[in-house]
Amino acid sequence: MVRLYVGALMVIAGIAALIEAYSHHPEAPFKVPADFKGPNVLGVLVLHGPTSSWSHTAYDLVRIGGWALVILGAVTIVIGIVRLIRAD
Repeated sequence: MVRLYVGALMVIAGIAALIEAYSHHPEAPFKVPADFKGPNVLGVLVLHGPTSSWSHTAYDLVRIGGWALVILGAVTIVIGIVRLIRAD
């Protein structure tokens, strides 16, 4: 019975990780213009966009970890169900 609860928690944590990863999808890198002339030089050098995004590495790690939790949790649930059926 504990396997079912642990598996369910792993699936829920994996789904939460996937939702969090997809809400922080990385943006394309910004292009910095070649000329730095004019009154708005500091406006040209903005390195972050208005949205909250992660680096590609962090995004990939959380996404892969989320899928791993979902898959391992589902396998744990199946094993728990099989053990419960065989115990009867």
